[in-house]
Amino acid sequence: MIDDTAEAQASAKRAVDFVGNRPVSHVLGGHVEMDRAGNTFPFGSTHHPDERALPMTKADLLRLPAILDGFNGLYAEHDGFTIIHQPHELMVLGLVALLILVLAVALVRWVVRRWRSLRRRRALAAV
Repeated sequence: MIDDTAEAQASAKRAVDFVGNRPVSHVLGGHVEMDRAGNTFPFGSTHHPDERALPMTKADLLRLPAILDGFNGLYAEHDGFTIIHQPHELMVLGLVALLILVLAVALVRWVVRRWRSLRRRRALAAV
């Protein structure tokens, strides 16, 4: 999960520069949220059977800047990494919710107008 793509890219590049020629046995990541087969667990799940181990390799860390350079800014799964830009994801979700709300209001207005029109026609036909 990242909040600032540019800062995440810069941070990954600094980490790669730092470990460059140094021997590294393990790199500890933040969130695993993935099983050993590379499938992500459902959002909010608290049970993670067969979860991938937390330590990454130096090779994993060295691949991270290239993966972040290709990040679309919303969500991506690439080469064992799942990257989510949560603020962007929440904005998209909010826009979708707003669109659904606008469509629901428009539908209700259409139904009410149609119902009133039919009532008026029936009232005039009865006279």
